[in-house]
Amino acid sequence: MKLSKQSRYGLTGLSYLAQCLSPDDTAQVKEIAEAMDLPRAYLAKIFHQLSRHRIVRSHRGRTRGFQLARSADEISVREVVEALEGADLFERCIFWDGPCSATDACPLHESWAAVRPLLRERLERMSLADLPS
Repeated sequence: MKLSKQSRYGLTGLSYLAQCLSPDDTAQVKEIAEAMDLPRAYLAKIFHQLSRHRIVRSHRGRTRGFQLARSADEISVREVVEALEGADLFERCIFWDGPCSATDACPLHESWAAVRPLLRERLERMSLADLPS
């Protein structure tokens, strides 16, 4: 399982919201991108996707920007990466882009099958509050 830049940028931007803002504050994508040295246009697309998954809230008007939809300790890293990578993230092969099944197994299928639930559980227990700023 390989995470994309989309997940890296999304987690980095969310870390900024979690660590650098109070829960009632909003931040514009431009501010987040500059603070975390991320590409602004790509981060905007990521945050709109996170908004559709109710991980962040989008505000328009005078207080425009984004804020976490819930407290940082209530949003798991698993929830974020599944929102950005797809719900089948933990079913994908460690080597190839598709699913890894017993009928079409890769060389590490059995080992990955044992590790997959442990990784899923660990990312579920890890929240945005646990990420470094």
